[in-house]
Amino acid sequence: FNLNAPKSILDETTLYVVGQKEYLVTVKRCEEGATTQAPGTTTSPAQTTQTSPGIECDDIMSLTNEEFNRIPASISSLKPHPDNMKPLEWLAATEDIVVVVQLPVGGELNAIDVIGTYVSYIIEVENENGKSTVKNVEGSSDFTSEKSTRNVFKEDIPEGSNVILTIQGPVDGFSAKIAELRICIDTLEFCSLNSANVFKELAFFPADNILGVVGPENVTVVLYGDDQLYPIEDGVTIFGFCYECTCLGYDLMCFKKTNCDECPDYYTECVGNCTDAKTTVTFATQGVPASCIPDPTPCTPEECTTPHNCPTPWSPWSNCDHKCQHHRERSCEDCGVSCESNYNTTETESCPSCTTPAPSTTSTTPVCVENSFLTCVTPFEACMSECSVFRKGSACNNLDNGTDTCVDKCQCADNYKRNMFGQCVPSVECECYDGAMTTPIPLTYTVTIGMCEYCECEASGYNCYERNDCCEWSDWADWSDCSATCGVGHRTRERTSKGLGCNPTEAILIESCEAGECPCEIDGKIMNPGETVGDQCHVCTCRNGQLDCETMDEEPLPWYDE
Repeated sequence: FNLNAPKSILDETTLYVVGQKEYLVTVKRCEEGATTQAPGTTTSPAQTTQTSPGIECDDIMSLTNEEFNRIPASISSLKPHPDNMKPLEWLAATEDIVVVVQLPVGGELNAIDVIGTYVSYIIEVENENGKSTVKNVEGSSDFTSEKSTRNVFKEDIPEGSNVILTIQGPVDGFSAKIAELRICIDTLEFCSLNSANVFKELAFFPADNILGVVGPENVTVVLYGDDQLYPIEDGVTIFGFCYECTCLGYDLMCFKKTNCDECPDYYTECVGNCTDAKTTVTFATQGVPASCIPDPTPCTPEECTTPHNCPTPWSPWSNCDHKCQHHRERSCEDCGVSCESNYNTTETESCPSCTTPAPSTTSTTPVCVENSFLTCVTPFEACMSECSVFRKGSACNNLDNGTDTCVDKCQCADNYKRNMFGQCVPSVECECYDGAMTTPIPLTYTVTIGMCEYCECEASGYNCYERNDCCEWSDWADWSDCSATCGVGHRTRERTSKGLGCNPTEAILIESCEAGECPCEIDGKIMNPGETVGDQCHVCTCRNGQLDCETMDEEPLPWYDE
């Protein structure tokens, strides 16, 4: 609080409420001769130029550390490391010097002065739209030490951009000193969410560099860290799992609402392949102490517990051979040893359309085992005795052609069916089949459908259940349409928590999208992107909804007819 307080309120204590926090403020007069100034400003004319209300142009090479920390900018990269920091200076560099300045709220590049024995330097602006080279007010983009070392710019820097200064020189060594780097930035009050400030307030580091959420729906995630500048504006409150943090002026102030030693509920997912998967957790809230994250443990993804196509489906029956037999096969390839030991992969049957050959002198009568008996079996009867037909509720009507053609073979007794191994078992012990009706599931086998859902092969059939006290995320929905009809907009997609143990929770993912260049509207007329108009001196092109004009050396294009 910077107040020019009258004597009438000196030493009085006033209650201020910011967000959900209360502050008792006592007003004191400054010492005699002292002056006050707004945070982030300086009284030196050589360092600060006032360009417009709320905008200041600072030579960041001349600012003290305290002053530099009060502007929304940071030097995120210096390669190689300089010999001197104030100002930045390299005495004998043997490689390109690269300086990266981050401007999360944007600004304007005003002036740069580099002195030394270097050869040249260039300025680039990098953001999500790519990288572009910056020209000075004279239209030049390649600056050499032989010309004037100081260059003046009027380059608007979009939000979230990096200004990259690259200085080049001879490989046998060169010197360079950035005597001036003047940038105009909005003088908003903000807090820098670096690790030191966060730890100072909370005494722990929130997990995944997520401090919490802001916004009316509490869906905007706020990050913190040291690899880039994370600014938050004055008065903004960030909500974590057990705390709230508010930016007051330039200071981050946090208080704990609940016991941060008690961790929130989370959802567990198994991530990885069938041989090397580990558990990961997703919390239903953001801003969670890192100590709440359990160590990853080995796990088996759901798709690895279900016998998907193991063995493969049966092949079509072969043509009948000279012995009135036909055959079919299936494979246990890539299914493991358990498949080969538990499933037969070939079957042979008498062809239903053949006439049984006359008996030979050598007996070929089948020997029937327990729960089966020898009889002349029609194709329809053989089909109806299969476990697969019983479980699937299928019909064999296409085989019931009204003929009495039959083959002597072993038929299962009443209330018995032939299982996938060719054995006659009680019908309640038949294998089951999954929803696709193609994969056999052995009796009592459990199939994991999801973290909270499973199915079992039981005497009554293939039944699915939900686990109690379990909650998991649904799959992401499809992306919505782009919010913009031209230019840059955003699109969203959602997923929800599901399960018997869930409180309804929705997660929203937002990303930018491009809907193509916007047209230009000039005096009520629409110009398509790329269209041009001109006069005797200029040619103007419609780009991204605005006219981009430049001086012409050749005959101009005509204006539109009225």
